[in-house]
Amino acid sequence: MEVVGRYRIAVDIGGTFTDSVVESADGQVWSAKARTTPDDPSRGVLDSVRAVADSMGLTLGRLLAACQTFLHGSTVATNIMITRTGARTALLTTRGHEDAIRIGRGRQRVAGLSESEITHITQHSKPRPIVHPRDVVGVKERVDVDGTVVVSLDEEHARRELTRLAAQGVQSVAISLLWSISNPDHEQRLRDIALEVMPEAFVSISSEVAPVLGEYERTTSTVVNAYVGPAVARYIGRLELLLAEFELTAPIVYTLADGGLADAETVKRRPLATLDSGPAAGVLGVAALSDTLTSRNLLCSDVGGTTFDVGVVSSGVVEHDAYPVVDQYELRLPKVLIKSVGAGGGSIARLDARGVLRVGPQSASASPGPACYGLGGTAPTVTDAYLVLGFLDPSAPLAAGIVPNLEAARAALMALTSDERPSVVDVAASIVRIAESQMADLLHRVTMERGVDPREFALAVYGGAGPLFGPAIADNIGIETVHIMPNPGSFSARGMLKTALSWTAESSFLAKLPLTDDRVGDLRDCSSELAAEVTKTLSRHVSSDRVSLRVSVGMRFALQSHSIDIPLDLSRASLTTELRAAFVARYRQLYGPNSIYEPGTIEISYVRVIGSVSADQENSVMQEAKPRNGNTQVTQTRPVYFAATGWVQTSILREGDFLDGMTVTGPTIVHGPGETLVVPPGWLGSSTNRLVTLRASGRSRAADAVSKRKGATR
Repeated sequence: MEVVGRYRIAVDIGGTFTDSVVESADGQVWSAKARTTPDDPSRGVLDSVRAVADSMGLTLGRLLAACQTFLHGSTVATNIMITRTGARTALLTTRGHEDAIRIGRGRQRVAGLSESEITHITQHSKPRPIVHPRDVVGVKERVDVDGTVVVSLDEEHARRELTRLAAQGVQSVAISLLWSISNPDHEQRLRDIALEVMPEAFVSISSEVAPVLGEYERTTSTVVNAYVGPAVARYIGRLELLLAEFELTAPIVYTLADGGLADAETVKRRPLATLDSGPAAGVLGVAALSDTLTSRNLLCSDVGGTTFDVGVVSSGVVEHDAYPVVDQYELRLPKVLIKSVGAGGGSIARLDARGVLRVGPQSASASPGPACYGLGGTAPTVTDAYLVLGFLDPSAPLAAGIVPNLEAARAALMALTSDERPSVVDVAASIVRIAESQMADLLHRVTMERGVDPREFALAVYGGAGPLFGPAIADNIGIETVHIMPNPGSFSARGMLKTALSWTAESSFLAKLPLTDDRVGDLRDCSSELAAEVTKTLSRHVSSDRVSLRVSVGMRFALQSHSIDIPLDLSRASLTTELRAAFVARYRQLYGPNSIYEPGTIEISYVRVIGSVSADQENSVMQEAKPRNGNTQVTQTRPVYFAATGWVQTSILREGDFLDGMTVTGPTIVHGPGETLVVPPGWLGSSTNRLVTLRASGRSRAADAVSKRKGATR
């Protein structure tokens, strides 16, 4: 194959597999998978890109040499927080506030927990501290709320403490001083001193990481940024060197939690922004296709080998979370709304101390993987259960060319048989039912707990296991339409190709409505300063005239702790009136028509500016450059165990058999490379431009959902 034109490469690291997608200048797309390598994720990236190069008929070097842009979604920061393997971090804060991060807010003990976990709150405690108490230093200084220096910074005391911390092995320093958002001079000076004492240390200051109100959230964000920073920087450096060895000269840009992209140097300064960046790209991909789907209200469900991730697209717009929770720490990081549960194809099934069957959150992950992979794993997983129930073909390769071993799966499940579940099939059916119920519960939490009816949404599923789980999850919550995203196994990586280069800057801004002329002027000045910062950052890559800016303010009722993001148009003459009206409308939308007391005092808490540069290409993410078989005749059937019917003879198709314009009736299973699509009894499936839509046939999903959830096994 001749190398024609330039390519854009997108790579997404998952817990089990690393996905690569290549898009050519004329819109052709290729994709491939490789096993994730947790000890060094860069090796998995290289393996994945090599696999897609092989499918194109190119060497790895030729593909990388012809690459125009290399897009990368990294899980390094997320994995560090999950495994608690970050750098030893010290915290410098204003004397008298040393325990703020340990005390936290009253809700910290339940932050990020599910409803069932909150019910058993006595069994939980606050998360392990990221910073050990002995590494927290109270610095002699004080700045007032208006930025006035009340107590000058004691530089000699700070230098002595930093010298002590360096001798004790501290690798990273977080600096979060009281009211640094009003005057950052002391934080900036402490950073200079820290780098003088520890030239190799990673230093993070709150006035740059999260310059907004909220001492606790500002401090936790700065500490997490410092905690993950060294490892993220090492990974970025290692990846760039490795790819450069194979002729990559194009820039590597990284996906961010807010759905944007940034260069390596920007990410190294603020690695916090990469948390959950991979799943965010998938939600963006769904939003890009929302105009072509049956509904623009979509629940985005990414089912991988390790986790089940959920995002929300309302009226075609991606919903964001301004106060995300990571390991029970509430952060100040505007990001795409992503909620996760440890349920996926690799989730391990086990009996707890009381003999109750549990599924997840532990995962077999990439190594050793499910028992049926034959790579050393012996623990029973959801994938093993699906194989035993007939959903997976024991003679066809799974993702990354792994051929499943049915006998190994049966042997692993046998260990969980009991009087209640005497056969391997009983165990497998229970495992699948529990996993599906956990996924449905998460969808309920992101909808009903926020006052939204899930039945008003369609379900968009992707991830390697998404087409396998999709209809069953929809059955559980009463959704009647399921869209299987094109090439679902690599869809999150594909979503990166629709992501814009972007950067966000924000600053605290305290003001009550109505705004005086002076405060309107201050608001303009603050917005201009942030816009200049964003434009300067993005201008390192593109000319400034290509940068689009969006300005917003955080608004809330007085005495409330959380703000709502409201667009700001400073050109409007009646600024105060329009801000109040927009805030009231958004508040009602979020919390209900009777939730608001309109005469209440409304205040502004921050200003935010988001700059973005549109992606270079607007080619459809639908098309994939792979041959397709024209045979539409069903030539094979096999028995498959469905919860509602038991064993039933099921039509088996290969991906090339399910052509555009076709409609199939359940029960039907369609096998593709690394993907299995299930059309259960009572469902119809149709294919249009590689987008498969499943619809309920002849009965109410809502009624079924109520019945299923009443009898669900926990």
